[in-house]
Amino acid sequence: MHIISVMDAKREYDYTIEDYIQAIKLNPNTIEIYSNRGVEHTHKGKYALAIEECAKGIKLNPLDPEVFSNRGVAYAYKGDHERAVEDFAQAVKLNGRYALAYYNRGVFSYKKADYPQAMKDFSMAIQCNAENAAMYYNRGMVHNALEDYRSAIEDFNQAAAVDPKYLAAYMSRAVMYAAAGERDKALAELSRLIAENPTYTAPYINRGVIYCESGDSGRALEDYTQALKINPNHAVAYADRAVAYYKKRDFDRAIDDCAGALRLNPSYALALMNRGVFYYSKGDFDRAVEDITQGLKCQNAFADAYANRSAAFISKGKFHQAIDDATCALKLKKGHLTAYLNRGAAFTHVGNYDRAIEDYTSGLGLNSQAAELYMNRGSAYTQKREYDNAIADFSAAAAIQPDNAEIYTNRSNVYYQKRDFDRAVEDATKAIQLNPGLAEAYSNRSAAYVQKRDYTKAIDDAGAAIRHNPVMAEAYISRGVAYIQLNEYQKAMKTFVEVLKINPRLPQVTAAIEMLRNLT
Repeated sequence: MHIISVMDAKREYDYTIEDYIQAIKLNPNTIEIYSNRGVEHTHKGKYALAIEECAKGIKLNPLDPEVFSNRGVAYAYKGDHERAVEDFAQAVKLNGRYALAYYNRGVFSYKKADYPQAMKDFSMAIQCNAENAAMYYNRGMVHNALEDYRSAIEDFNQAAAVDPKYLAAYMSRAVMYAAAGERDKALAELSRLIAENPTYTAPYINRGVIYCESGDSGRALEDYTQALKINPNHAVAYADRAVAYYKKRDFDRAIDDCAGALRLNPSYALALMNRGVFYYSKGDFDRAVEDITQGLKCQNAFADAYANRSAAFISKGKFHQAIDDATCALKLKKGHLTAYLNRGAAFTHVGNYDRAIEDYTSGLGLNSQAAELYMNRGSAYTQKREYDNAIADFSAAAAIQPDNAEIYTNRSNVYYQKRDFDRAVEDATKAIQLNPGLAEAYSNRSAAYVQKRDYTKAIDDAGAAIRHNPVMAEAYISRGVAYIQLNEYQKAMKTFVEVLKINPRLPQVTAAIEMLRNLT
């Protein structure tokens, strides 16, 4: 019931924030030999040695800001965040115009998702050195993280103006055009980059993303495939092509491409999580849970993944685990609509209708046009026998999705509970017109016809329901009752015997059979 879509994650494009190592520029005239050695060790990933060499340089000259900045980089790579911050602060303290120290601290802050601090540092770096394209570029990336796409475009424009060969700036600008809703500009920019740099994979991948998100999966597949021809070892291209296959409902190929991405990068969290979604779509809920769980081990602060695993747990009947996962998603992202939807569904399954209604109401506060939330809340109100509230919710859902047969089927059931059998028939008929194969709608109308004493129509509708769903006990019961009212006791007896084959734990049916035996 709660099919989930591919996660709306921050994408892994072929560009990223310029890293520390790229930013470090050696200046033999001002930096000590130990600092140079420290930088070389950082390049090689030998961070402890880098820290040791920089410490020697600091001992020789404790007033050199560059040594502190370089040691801060080594600490940052090593994961010692507190000492990294201390060294960057000391470098700035020693030289308030030292652009590289602000820059490095900006990179560190960005990686820590401290975007306000990163914005301040990159802005200071630009004030100190306005001719460095990477500084504008990185500030643009911070604007992107803050979803200020126009400001990001301005910074990428400036980066390209400072360095016209800075391909990442054009690439990122194209992505920002798309994020700002200027799809045509984005496609034009990416197509130009492809024409000028036909062996550069990133424009193909990003153009593929735009095509995929706009519903053109065919063109997206062409671009991802071309990227893989250029670079067969591109994990992101495999992962993105998997999404395009998924949108074409080619789940097997989607799963195969995720496997391709994972062969290249076994810790690729997004590929694992999305493969879990693809398995979910195939009905393989065990493997869905397994993949999403593995993805969370690689990247545990991912709200979408918890929400998706919550849906898989619901399908497995593990409702308390589903509640826990949806709660985790909401802790990570307060406004997570799918998490409210899934947790509400799980609460409904365990009979906690008040909590379910609370979650659906929270979801509607985020999106008042979410028909499924109205439908689900209406079902919870039905369980609480608050029929007027249920009808109001189903009516709201019908206003949003007037061609959704399930809505009218559910509302027909509520009208039946209110003993408004004419409206029950009317809604069930509307559902059947929209979906002639919907067994529940025939069953609902059959039950209403029984109450209206139109037994022949009740029998006909029950038969239609059974043809579409041979194990729908309710339809057999309506037909059996109608046969009794028409004094066709043998047919009624046969019908009720069929019901007990479907569900032997129906004492009212057993009692009816005993009564019929006495009559025949």
